Amino acid sequence: MLKGNKYRFYPNKKQDESLNKAFGCCRYIYNKALEYCNVNYKEIGKHIFYNELANTFLKEEKKNNEWLKEPYSQSLQQTLMHLDSAFKKFFKHETKLPAFHAKRGGQSIHYPQGVKFINNCFIIPKLGHIRAVLHRPPEGMIRSAVISKTPTGEYYISVLTEDGKEPPEKAVVAEDTTIGIDLGIKNYVAFSDGRNIENPKYLNKSIDKIKKQSKLVSRKKKGSKNRRKASLRLAKTYRKITRQRNDFLHKLSHRIVSENQTIVLETLNIKGMMKNRKLARSIGDASWATLDTFITYKAEWQGKNVIHIPQFEPTTKVCSNCGFINDNLTLADREWICPECGTIHSRDTNAAIVIKDVGLKMIFGSNWQPKRLRMLPAGQVMSDRAYGAGTIVFAVK
Repeated sequence: MLKGNKYRFYPNKKQDESLNKAFGCCRYIYNKALEYCNVNYKEIGKHIFYNELANTFLKEEKKNNEWLKEPYSQSLQQTLMHLDSAFKKFFKHETKLPAFHAKRGGQSIHYPQGVKFINNCFIIPKLGHIRAVLHRPPEGMIRSAVISKTPTGEYYISVLTEDGKEPPEKAVVAEDTTIGIDLGIKNYVAFSDGRNIENPKYLNKSIDKIKKQSKLVSRKKKGSKNRRKASLRLAKTYRKITRQRNDFLHKLSHRIVSENQTIVLETLNIKGMMKNRKLARSIGDASWATLDTFITYKAEWQGKNVIHIPQFEPTTKVCSNCGFINDNLTLADREWICPECGTIHSRDTNAAIVIKDVGLKMIFGSNWQPKRLRMLPAGQVMSDRAYGAGTIVFAVK
């Protein structure tokens, strides 16, 4: 089973210099290859893929630039692989055209092999032993590693390991051990059992500080020490927000996976939602895709089930009791009454219930009915029944 761990490490001055040179070489190869591909496509109308770049372009660049022989050779090849992968995603209309990498901001270098772990130190090709801070040692054989440098000057190493173990068997899907999850902005998570977790909104809480620091950066002279100092203060503010958000998401995902055997999630068109200029910042701050990723891999480790329902299911507008679709529902309606059966719904909780029902129908078939609606005598009247955040009153015909 593959697992990844990320560690903070501290290179010495010589290693720091070598790493910065390696970052520069990988950045140069990426940008030069991107320019080469763009020019070739305009002139010939044909794209150049990895094999040709590695066999011709990279060899020619190494002949003309002796300093490209200093970093690990496979890291330069891996840089071309990343560029090739970016172009393939572009051709599939999944992403935009690959952009040039800048010297400012974060930097990274990929080591596809050759990284070892001995005596609490990582042995990196052409760098030697590097001391790292280990919250837990890597288990199994190291398959690859990525060294990254943040805008604040911190170094991290992310290692992918293979422990040789098989993933645990998946749990049996049952209605009682299944939870539906609706993701939102006001309530970050709404569960199908009626619980809600508020959105911490870490970015919005620090937005005034970010605006002030950004203004101070823009007022400093470009290239000056004061501008670098102001940029560092701004980067540290963003670093704090990122750490707060990741800490929240890791704890939340661990709790969700540990408490349930099956998790049903909605497939969201986040890129399309980000085009809404009024909600884009809040949606970006929420990091729904990151939570989805955390839940998915943690469930895989623990043998839990994750079900993703189709993207265009009208979960928010559907009555979880009778199935009526309320097309008049707006984003401002946090509670609504079903005109068909009179059920009073909490918007987010109702959506989570519908998400759970849709996920279970994908497993058990379209004729499946939830327990709350199953085996009811004809004509029985259900009243004052606590359901989620609201109380519903309905009649079964």
